Amino acid sequence: MRGRELDELKDMIPGSGEIILTILAIIALVVGARIIAGILDKVRIERTIQKQGNQLVSTRWTPFAKGWLGSKNERLYEVIWIEPSGKRICSTVKTGMLAGTYFSDPHVDEGNSTVAESTARSEDSVRETTRSGDLSALEEENQRLRQEINHLRRDLDQLREN
Repeated sequence: MRGRELDELKDMIPGSGEIILTILAIIALVVGARIIAGILDKVRIERTIQKQGNQLVSTRWTPFAKGWLGSKNERLYEVIWIEPSGKRICSTVKTGMLAGTYFSDPHVDEGNSTVAESTARSEDSVRETTRSGDLSALEEENQRLRQEINHLRRDLDQLREN
């Protein structure tokens, strides 16, 4: 009888292949759950920002951002959005499925500049380049583009005739 009992016990012990498969399944489950939680977090953050009338620019997971030490099940993100006034705001956001969404330390990004101001600066730089730069190069490019347009129009007319 003893031999049969030992055989039954040996059959109950999982093999090394079964153990490896179980470990891989658990790892895949944990990684999948984290990916789904990240997607849900980003959707939650985007909805919160859009409810305030702002436009989301970027959301980046930052696990060790300010406030990570006291968080339990919440995840931390560095979020940038643009307000209707054009100000670009950067903030740390703590969120979780049951915890809600909390913004901390919001500040104006890029030294208090607005989108309108940065656009105006880039237009000024283009004007300055045009004034001090080579106008003849721009005229040559315009001429080349006009020739290409005429060439394309001729090709189009030929296609219409056929």
